[in-house]
Amino acid sequence: NAWCNYSCGSYGAYYTWSAAMNIPDTTTYDSLVLKLPYQGICPEGWHIPSAAEWDTLQAFARKYDLKSSNPMESLTGSEYSWTIFIEPKNTFGLNIMPAGYRTKEGAFKKEYSYAYYWYAVENPDKFYFYYIWDTKPEFQKGMYGSPNYALTIRCIADEEE
Repeated sequence: NAWCNYSCGSYGAYYTWSAAMNIPDTTTYDSLVLKLPYQGICPEGWHIPSAAEWDTLQAFARKYDLKSSNPMESLTGSEYSWTIFIEPKNTFGLNIMPAGYRTKEGAFKKEYSYAYYWYAVENPDKFYFYYIWDTKPEFQKGMYGSPNYALTIRCIADEEE
C-alpha cells in the first residue's frame, strides 16, 4: 500500500492510512487506540507527527521567519515549482514538496499545488491529515472517511530521554 508518482526521489512515497500507521488493512478505526508518539512505518527512534506537532511547526515558522508574510514559504522547497501563489524559500530545511495525493482509484491529483501529510491521533474516528496549498498561508486540517487515499508522511525524531 505504497506508491510512487514519477520518482520517489522527488516526492517520496504515498501511503494509505493503514500502511502509514503500520497496521493491517482490515483494522477498523472504531476499535483502535494509538499511543502517541506513534511510530507507524517510521524507522526506530522516529514517529508519525501528531496534530500538536504540526501546529508547533506552523507556529515556529510564523514566529521565526520574519522575512516572509507567508510562513508556508519558509517550509516549502521544490525542484519543481509550486504554482504562482507560493514562492518556495525553505528557510528551515524542511523542504515540503507539492506532492498532491493518490486517489483510491489510483490517479495522482493536486501535484504542484498541494502537500498532504497523514498525522497520528490517539483515538481515530476518521483518517486525519494536514495539508498546505499554494493559496493559503497556513496548514489546514482535513479528514477522509476512507483509508484508501494515499498521502505522504514526514517522520519526526523521538525526543531523547
